[in-house]
Amino acid sequence: MYPKRARDLKAADLTALIRQLDFGPSIDDQSAADLARNSVVLDVRRRRFVYKAGDPADSLFAIVHGRVKLCRIDSLTEREAVIDILSEGSLFGESALYSTAGRRENCAITYANSRLIKIPAGEFQRGMVGNRQLHDYTFRLIGQRLQNAERRLADFALNAIPARLDRLLADFSNRYGVMGEYDEGRYGTPLIARTNGVRASTMDDALRRGEAYKKAGADVLLLSMAHRPEQLRLIAERLGGPLMYLTGRGGLAGLGMTLADLGGLGYRIVADPSTPLLAAYEAWQRTYADLRAAFGAGTPVRNWGPLEQDMLGVIGLEKLLAVERATVEK
Repeated sequence: MYPKRARDLKAADLTALIRQLDFGPSIDDQSAADLARNSVVLDVRRRRFVYKAGDPADSLFAIVHGRVKLCRIDSLTEREAVIDILSEGSLFGESALYSTAGRRENCAITYANSRLIKIPAGEFQRGMVGNRQLHDYTFRLIGQRLQNAERRLADFALNAIPARLDRLLADFSNRYGVMGEYDEGRYGTPLIARTNGVRASTMDDALRRGEAYKKAGADVLLLSMAHRPEQLRLIAERLGGPLMYLTGRGGLAGLGMTLADLGGLGYRIVADPSTPLLAAYEAWQRTYADLRAAFGAGTPVRNWGPLEQDMLGVIGLEKLLAVERATVEK
């Protein structure tokens, strides 16, 4: 996952990682070294639990790389309520500082392959005592998260779904939008906002959602399941571009519109998610029928080498193997 495996990191490496965290630049060298001496680095793959509800609350965690989802999972229904999604530099698990029961109430799950620093609660508390900046950072963090929780609770109680959606999208835009050169200079990575409202509710509802996405700063709008020319024109008239269109089976066949027509309406991305898969399945059917008949006996010999090399090149297999050779234990 990373140039150095977690177990190969030295104290100086861990100190440097702590310096990269949100609170890292504000603490002195000795405080950083003290935290590093008693902490461990964990490389956790995507969708793995960092901790579960009921686990001991004895450590804090910081994200060096990746993202972590904080959530609460109902033990009976397994329904999940997302509390927050934290990015690089963030500290979490702070309940270890104040939990009277000494147990976790929520879950933390990696949202991507992540490198984390696990800091014992006692060591972090000593750091807070010895370093005013770390003390202030921690109390400010806890206060902000409590404030955000209270705001979301009030939002849920007082506002209807459309208003909550607008607020949520605006919050995500402010927190995760990264300035860059894409499109009109808004984000380094294009954000495609999608809704299935055309099928799940009504066209008017889908358009309202699209307007909310655009207001929140989405780069491209995708209203799925709109497959008639009049629907595509209405979307373009109401929302403007850039837009994305997911075709039905067969691409644009039978739609009565060309790529030029769609481009003129503001559709900058046209994708066909179905036809390639169906064509591949059709080819698999033929191949397995031949194998079932005589397992290829009596058919001309074919040189599969060039096709195989082309496939591996498209996959980028050599890059993946390079990562494996650099990270897998010998």
